[in-house]
Amino acid sequence: MNNLSSQDIKRLVLVVDDEFVNREMLGFIIRRDYNVIYAKNGKEALEQIQKHKNLLSLILLDLLMPVMDGFKVLQELRNDNELSKIPVIVLTSEKSAEIESLRLGAVDFITKPYDMPEVILARVRRSIELSEGSKMIQNTSKDELTGLLTKDFFYQFCERYDKYYPEEKMDAVAFNINNLGLINEINGRAYGTEIIQKIAEAIKVLLNMTVGMACRFSDTFYLYIEHRDNCEEMLTKFLNEFNSIFKNSRSRLVCGVNQNVDKKVDVYRRFERAMMACNSLKNNYNTNISFYDAELHKKELFEDCLVSDVETSLTNKNFTVYYQPKYNITGPRPRLSSAEALIRWKHPEFGMISPGVFIPLMEENGLVSRLDHFVWGEAAAQVRRWRDQYNITIPVSVNLSRIDIYDPNLENNFMKLVRDNGLKPTDIMLEVTESAYTDNSDQIVQVVESLRSKGFFIEMDDFGSGYSSLNMLSELPIDALKLDMKFVKNIAKNEKALHMVELMMEIAEFLKVSVVAEGVETEEQCRLLKQMKCDVIQGFYFSKPLPPEEFKLLIEKEVKARESEAKEIGYVNC
Repeated sequence: MNNLSSQDIKRLVLVVDDEFVNREMLGFIIRRDYNVIYAKNGKEALEQIQKHKNLLSLILLDLLMPVMDGFKVLQELRNDNELSKIPVIVLTSEKSAEIESLRLGAVDFITKPYDMPEVILARVRRSIELSEGSKMIQNTSKDELTGLLTKDFFYQFCERYDKYYPEEKMDAVAFNINNLGLINEINGRAYGTEIIQKIAEAIKVLLNMTVGMACRFSDTFYLYIEHRDNCEEMLTKFLNEFNSIFKNSRSRLVCGVNQNVDKKVDVYRRFERAMMACNSLKNNYNTNISFYDAELHKKELFEDCLVSDVETSLTNKNFTVYYQPKYNITGPRPRLSSAEALIRWKHPEFGMISPGVFIPLMEENGLVSRLDHFVWGEAAAQVRRWRDQYNITIPVSVNLSRIDIYDPNLENNFMKLVRDNGLKPTDIMLEVTESAYTDNSDQIVQVVESLRSKGFFIEMDDFGSGYSSLNMLSELPIDALKLDMKFVKNIAKNEKALHMVELMMEIAEFLKVSVVAEGVETEEQCRLLKQMKCDVIQGFYFSKPLPPEEFKLLIEKEVKARESEAKEIGYVNC
């Protein structure tokens, strides 16, 4: 017996029907492939189930029977954690009974009369295979927080399902909680965890209404379910009911659907497409559901092309680093003090590609670090060229992505960069987003503190857009706060926006760090920021980002201004 695989042993199936002819008919159809036992009412069925619970692979259950009907049997099974794992196919001629049966845990239906033996056999086989597949992985593949599958096992299960049922039409569904970080910040992580668990429980109920499976990772849920014509109606109702808990909040549950998936596309890509539809709702509050369609497919092909062309574009110099000047406004005149390096891409086919398009795409595909290294190298070399040409050092700030910070060679790479270009660490300024600090503060603080100890100037980028607490801010290794441009935008028009920036200035003063305001576009904004003792401003008021050959004109102007100032106070050299 020990040498037999599970495939060599006939599964045991219980047929429950009060009509003798029906029981025999079903037994005749499946007994070549399965061992069959019988019960003529619900009471006998429960006795057989208890007796053979460790061997039963499936129950074929009639609904309308004397003594105890099938609904009562389903209820009894559902209330027993052990027995509820045995799959049940309901035998019925009443379409109206299907929804109630699904709610009680049935996995499928066989419609009376039994005039299609091959269909019955296929449904029996499918239900057993799905159940056994689920049991096989349930102990090692469950997400501890929700009891749903982990993503890796979910993908395996989807592939197995497709193998058994290649002709079955399926939908790939993605649910995502928008602004979960905001929920955690306002209400605490325990509340955020409770939201995740409630969604998982609601998804389990949803799965009882169809055939499929689900997984959870972070703030996202994937479902692989049989395609149905009323998919949108079902999911919209689900979303509306659940999103009622988010009222008066920027948070919500949104859904992307890849309907009737193309099975020539791998499972991972199918859910990428569902997630693409989900992400398309980011700034659309008119609906909570979106479908992958021809337009999104065109976008996907475009993005695939961009990703595949990165290396070629780097080799062919299609990427260029532009520089946006930063001006120190603490003195009598604005002084060109530094610049920010910003990457631009002139694609040979598509022309100029917006960084807002390709940067997130590179982050998603693990290529952002490749672009970062390119920018660092170009920026360091440019600082050296300007110094050689004008005898002036214009420090340049470059971005550090989360991926960069986890690179164990990061510090060595930057030290080599400044050494190879004959620079000092103070000539390269490092921008780290506020959200990066809040994601994994301990490790990031350690890395940034080490870089800072070597002399690199650290700016917290996008300050005000994240959720850092004052207590956390007091412990972070930073030299400057860089105000997110959305706060600067309305300071001349909106009293609240003005007071918000004043508050941030006070925080910076308390922390003894300087302030850089980005997105400055008007003279009035510049004047107000100077009154608030902002140190440095950056934005279109002075200049848009410029290629090196145009930026040098600003340097030449600055050099002349300094020479003029030096002569006025009696010095020959600046």
